[in-house]
Amino acid sequence: MYANGLGASRDYAEALHWFRLAADQGVASAQYQLGLMYHYGQGAPPDNTEAARWYRLAAERGHAAARVNLGRLYLDGLGVPQSYEEAKHWFRQAAGQGNTAAQLQLGLLYQNGRGVREDYVHAHMWFTLAALQGQKGASKLREALSQRMTRTQIAEAQQLAREIMPRQWTWTTDMNGDAIITISDVQAWIEWVLYYPGDLAVHHFLLHHRGVAQFFEVTPLSYQGRLSLVVSLGFWGLLAFAGWRSYRAIRQTYGQWKQDKKLTKHRKRKEVAID
Repeated sequence: MYANGLGASRDYAEALHWFRLAADQGVASAQYQLGLMYHYGQGAPPDNTEAARWYRLAAERGHAAARVNLGRLYLDGLGVPQSYEEAKHWFRQAAGQGNTAAQLQLGLLYQNGRGVREDYVHAHMWFTLAALQGQKGASKLREALSQRMTRTQIAEAQQLAREIMPRQWTWTTDMNGDAIITISDVQAWIEWVLYYPGDLAVHHFLLHHRGVAQFFEVTPLSYQGRLSLVVSLGFWGLLAFAGWRSYRAIRQTYGQWKQDKKLTKHRKRKEVAID
């Protein structure tokens, strides 16, 4: 509240004091905020070394944004020795948590061969993952990179992205978005049917329950595959069973209605004959 001027006059020095008290108790978000304040010189002179120290403490506690910012410091050699390897490590950690800024940075590292060998396929994959979650600029970077890639490379990158990210595709005739209906579109339709329900279930329910996720040993970057397939097959199986039961119930109701109607007509005929 002191940092944002809410309920009190904005006072970065006072904000720094309270953030430090929380950070010293191991609160990752406070450690991250301290890193930001030292990074941008709010409440204290700019100090990238101190910023890196607090970012690291938060990053080691799993704070995604702190991991991204620490990676950027290593990328530019600010407050820490310049190291593409270290930058890649922290970007990868944050990207595994679904952070789009980290995914974008990883894409750039692979595109430019920094800390890794130049790899357009993996660069395209990370740009795709970031773009699917609304990261500004990722789509343009991906389109520019696509001009330097073969159709086979693009297809491979798309496949890799599907194996990492929950399939958030819209069901369309052209599933791969290449303006041409090919056998790969048929494969994508089949994958959609086999994996999409399971991906959604795992991503939105299982991953949010830490104990269950740890039991199945799944993370945002590793849950694709058999687990999604099993959940999807279970879903479609239940749907088919419910449809079959509904069909039988409707057929039975319809049959009973026809029989009642036939009996009513027969009874009316007998009454007419008696009269």
